[in-house]
Amino acid sequence: MSDELEIIQSDAGLVADGRTMVEQTREGVARTVNAGMTLLYWRIGKRIQTEIPRNQRAEYGKETLARPYSKSR
Repeated sequence: MSDELEIIQSDAGLVADGRTMVEQTREGVARTVNAGMTLLYWRIGKRIQTEIPRNQRAEYGKETLARPYSKSR
């Protein structure tokens, strides 16, 4: 990880090196956010799973709409 945080000095110049550092930081932030969002969704799913006992429909699933069956679907 220390390689990712080092100050880049290449023959490409200041602007190119700055662009590379910005891109590396954006990629790191994206990975962190993705990991956080994955954990959040897992926690929400776990909460739902513990709230609704097995074989019991959720409140929103107690009623269904009647639809005529169509063979074209």
